[in-house]
Amino acid sequence: MKKEYTLGYFLEERHIDSAFKLLKKQIEQTSPLYNTLDYKIYREENKLQNFNSKAFYNKFIKNDVFYYFKNLFYVSDFLGVQSAYKNRKFQFLSFESQILFNSIGLYIQELLFHYQTDFNSILNNSKGEVFYGGKLNYKEAEKSTIFYYEDYQKFLSSKEKLTKPASGRVKYILTIDIQAFFYSINHKKLLSIISNNATNVARKSMKFDENTISSIDFLLKYLMKSEIGIPVASQNLVASYLSSIFFSPFDQYVIDKYLCQPNISYIRYVDDFYIIYEVDSNEEPNKIRNDIYTIENDISDYLANELGLTVSSAKSKRTKIDSYESYLDFLTISHTISPNEAELVEIEINDIAQEKETEGKDAPTIFNECIDIIKNVKTQLSDYRKIDIEKKDSNYLNNILIHKEVLNYSKSKNALKKIKDEQILLTYESFDYLLVKLKVFLHLLTIESNSREYFYNIIKNECNKTININQKLMLIERFILQLEFVSFKDPKEKIISKIELQKYKDGFIEILSNFVSKKPKNKYAKLVSKMLNNKILLEEFKPIYGFRFLNKIESSSLLQQIKQRHLNEKLGFYNVAFNHLLNEFQNIVEAAYFNREEKNALDIREKLTKEGFKTQEILFVSDFFKRRNQNSISHTNHNELGFWAVSEKEYIEYKNKILPLIKIISKKIE
Repeated sequence: MKKEYTLGYFLEERHIDSAFKLLKKQIEQTSPLYNTLDYKIYREENKLQNFNSKAFYNKFIKNDVFYYFKNLFYVSDFLGVQSAYKNRKFQFLSFESQILFNSIGLYIQELLFHYQTDFNSILNNSKGEVFYGGKLNYKEAEKSTIFYYEDYQKFLSSKEKLTKPASGRVKYILTIDIQAFFYSINHKKLLSIISNNATNVARKSMKFDENTISSIDFLLKYLMKSEIGIPVASQNLVASYLSSIFFSPFDQYVIDKYLCQPNISYIRYVDDFYIIYEVDSNEEPNKIRNDIYTIENDISDYLANELGLTVSSAKSKRTKIDSYESYLDFLTISHTISPNEAELVEIEINDIAQEKETEGKDAPTIFNECIDIIKNVKTQLSDYRKIDIEKKDSNYLNNILIHKEVLNYSKSKNALKKIKDEQILLTYESFDYLLVKLKVFLHLLTIESNSREYFYNIIKNECNKTININQKLMLIERFILQLEFVSFKDPKEKIISKIELQKYKDGFIEILSNFVSKKPKNKYAKLVSKMLNNKILLEEFKPIYGFRFLNKIESSSLLQQIKQRHLNEKLGFYNVAFNHLLNEFQNIVEAAYFNREEKNALDIREKLTKEGFKTQEILFVSDFFKRRNQNSISHTNHNELGFWAVSEKEYIEYKNKILPLIKIISKKIE
């Protein structure tokens, strides 16, 4: 019988199989949208061919054994670079962790299927629309829509329609900015929302009860090392889906309170949403201002009080649309390519604002105008202020990637000569120049030989310094990925030869090796190193126990101690982890020597003496028990002085000494 406190209680083998099919479909994509650090590592690991859903489920998931195997199931947090002057935390999920996370997402989608069907019907009859990106398909995961772009384009089209000016009317567009949305999602609140939305029949049939809620809550806390937040990683469909579900109470609130009013409409893409407030052009300005202020405050209060989200007043905006010109200005500013669509290449976009700017122009003209914009940006290198680019210019530069004719022309002899002659990607010394419009700059940089050689040399020189490491790491990562994409699209090696590409990779492997040795705690450096050299291990962990032993019924109590120990190590709660470590040791000793009967410290010490353990080992075990008795977590009701917390350093010292003993003793059981 499946234990009620494990994932195997509610997850089934079919969920793992579906999760694998989803990830397999993503890994096998050749689209630039999947030309990312994560998927490059997955491909290099080459685990698809040998994966067996049944074995994976029975070995690791059925009884929560995966919590022990930290070499397989891990999440690497790293500080990546989001733009020229902004860093952001990201998560890399191991292949196995991604499958597990996918299986939870597909389970939840199945659980909420009836709710979603009913809610969509209600939404369709209102003036509201909700989008969340790629569409999961729990029934046939391999048929999931794994590209955000289609959904995002529908969102943009709907936004254009809802905000289009009407004769005699004025539209006010309210946008509310939420700070660090993905990292603000409270796990317990998310699970409560899921429970409230699921039908009674679904909850019963899929065992979504308190045990299941606790198991998912524990897993999310384990993955994120916190009670809030969900993984932010490239093309993470499940994270996008869960974040949208977290917003569902807000959707319901807006429908009930605002969309019943004929002059208000609503549109949302994950946490990017707009309230459109439409009034007669003769409406009293004072009333309009007060109404808008009331709506903004009401929404902010709801998000803060009901969902625990923080609204950034400084970034929240009001836009007035009363003419076609103001409408185009709004679209130009707000039609930003989704962060998840960062590598849009060879895809046409129906962007009204862009169409108007490029209408009647041929590819060379558009390309040359883009080069002029970049030249103007480069002039800022002589100024002390941050490099900046106007939104309209930034959007116009997107034509180099998303306008097919311009993209093709950019690789022509004339275009390459223009890049070289204008030296827009030579003689710069500041990386923020590249980062201000990285996708476009990387494309131009990698297709022209002088530019890529200059970039390679400046990175090599700068990498002798350990300042701004994350910027350099991100540029190395994206440069190599872009070169490989260009190489893939250029089998005849007209743009870059495989020998030249390998030269860059070998050079960066050497640089990264130096980085990792100087900054061993920088997970990003290790990830980029692994992207280039798959032999590198991200998590060095040598298991003492085998999966067969941990799956035995009699090992269930031991496994609970291991789960709690590993979680509290991640959380930095060494007081608690210390207790679980000693409990783990005690469990092993009782299983090996006492037929699993509970024994005290004295019994254990005497037994170890009879078994011929060394004096120092026995004294250490005795000290371990005594130190546990002085742990403030172990004896919370004592007021006497002498009870003190276990520090990280102290915990590691005890752990390094006790694990070899556990290894020796455990061999007597298996």
